[in-house]
Order: sequence, then C-alpha cells, then structure tokens
Amino acid sequence: MTFIKGDFIISDKSEYPGIIIEKGEDGNILVSIVEYKGDYIWLSIVDVKKAELKTEEKLSILAKFGDWFYEMHREFYQELIIDALI
Repeated sequence: MTFIKGDFIISDKSEYPGIIIEKGEDGNILVSIVEYKGDYIWLSIVDVKKAELKTEEKLSILAKFGDWFYEMHREFYQELIIDALI
C-alpha cells in the first residue's frame, strides 16, 4: 500500500489514528499521534494500515494536538477545512 503525507493511519502505537508528516527513504514514516500531543514517532509502513475517516473525524484528531502543531502544519488543517466546506 502506498502512503502519502497527510494520510491518516492506524497503528498499535496509538489509541487514535495518526497523520503522516513525512516519508523516510528507508520505508518508515514520521507520524503525529494524539498521545504525544501531535509530536512525532517513526513507524514502519509494514506495521500500519490506512484509516478510513470522515473529514470531521480527521479535524477532531488534529484538534487534540498541541497548539504548536497548527503553526508548523497548517496545510493539513486548511486542506481539511476546504474539504468540509465543499
């Protein structure tokens, strides 16, 4: 399965889906998770699966992250808000 930046994934490292921030060249992905207030964890793509979520659910997950997350990753919020309005 192919993953891209901004995809939400499910792993055994978090009770909630996480969002992919970056893909490493070694087959790992950098993911923000709720338990770390949006901070990052490296995961292997072998250990995750894509989450099928509604736009509102994705925004709800991002809202659980720390305030700093919006400043660094506002493109995720903006894309989801536009999707919600369409």
